[in-house]
Amino acid sequence: CAPISNREENWICGTGSMIIRLKKEYDARLYSLILGSQATVTYLENSAVGSTLKNLNEKIVRKIPVPQFSSEEQHEIVRLIDDMLARERSAQQATEQALASIDLMKKSILARAFRGELGTNKASEASSLELLKQVLAEN
Repeated sequence: CAPISNREENWICGTGSMIIRLKKEYDARLYSLILGSQATVTYLENSAVGSTLKNLNEKIVRKIPVPQFSSEEQHEIVRLIDDMLARERSAQQATEQALASIDLMKKSILARAFRGELGTNKASEASSLELLKQVLAEN
């Protein structure tokens, strides 16, 4: 399910696909999310007809339970969704950066271990905790 813009004009809709044309007052991005929601998918799965291969028809699609929102509500919902998706992308990037940093730390610790720079548990040598703090401070 996806909103279609003028960019896709004259594209072909293949077998097994359906085009739903919205009135101009409906935000295509919002309603594509609603139509792609689990609630709508469940409704369509339960309403599909056929014994061998389940299919949809216009009658079933027309009865999809779709909430109605004012234009202002639609714009606010889309804005909120865009904001949440941007925060999700930011969190994902931060997570990926943290995982990359952890990977570098692991490699650094292993390299020091193979060079014999981590020391032992002898009281006369620096503690492993102090060495780990140094490694973390360097990265």
